[in-house]
Amino acid sequence: MEGDSAMGAIKQARDASFQAIMPIRGKCLNVMKTTADKIVKNAVISDIFRLLGTGMDIGDSGLFDINASKVGKIIFATDADEDGFQIRVLLFLIFYKLAPEMLRRGMVYIAETPRFEIKLSDGTAVYARDDAQRDEIVSAVSYTHLRAHETRGNL
Repeated sequence: MEGDSAMGAIKQARDASFQAIMPIRGKCLNVMKTTADKIVKNAVISDIFRLLGTGMDIGDSGLFDINASKVGKIIFATDADEDGFQIRVLLFLIFYKLAPEMLRRGMVYIAETPRFEIKLSDGTAVYARDDAQRDEIVSAVSYTHLRAHETRGNL
């Protein structure tokens, strides 16, 4: 996962007894525009495949072994902003090029993290994925609050 806001949400929502988190800081290497040598030497990519235990599917190396995978699912969680979307694409490209069998078997997912957290006066929080949903929630909360205030005023 990428980003502090994604990390906070994921840490709170996961079951640590069987779900691990691997933080990724900054943008990943674009594996479609570089050489195999640079891919193998890249720390982020090496860490990902060390964690997975599968090795990388680079050319005819035969180093990738899906049966050696230490995980059943990989879930990308990035911040819901432009940088997060770009990092998500770069992560997918890593799996597209270096572990396509994981994609074919449906082992790679995206967690849609919310872009906005709206704190209500009662202490609860509501989440919105984009500007339109945020505006809708704020309008609904404001309308409900105003109606409650009007009702109390008329009693």
